[in-house]
Amino acid sequence: MGRFFGSGENVRLYIVGTIALGVLLIALVYTLVPEQNRSSDFGLKDLWTLVVLPVESTIIGYLIGSRTGEAADKKPNA
Repeated sequence: MGRFFGSGENVRLYIVGTIALGVLLIALVYTLVPEQNRSSDFGLKDLWTLVVLPVESTIIGYLIGSRTGEAADKKPNA
């Protein structure tokens, strides 16, 4: 995995970004598939509300939380 994502302090960003782009790409492909080829049990609303939005929200929260945690670690003690 190190060869694909590299190493260093930004490796977490690359992994999370790859997951986010993958989820969005899958959702986009499923959205563009003609309606007669989609599952009748799992519609577009289900995909976006049950899969894409929670995953993307979690990823954004992780990124914001990891950045604020890094900023707190770098502050000098008073």
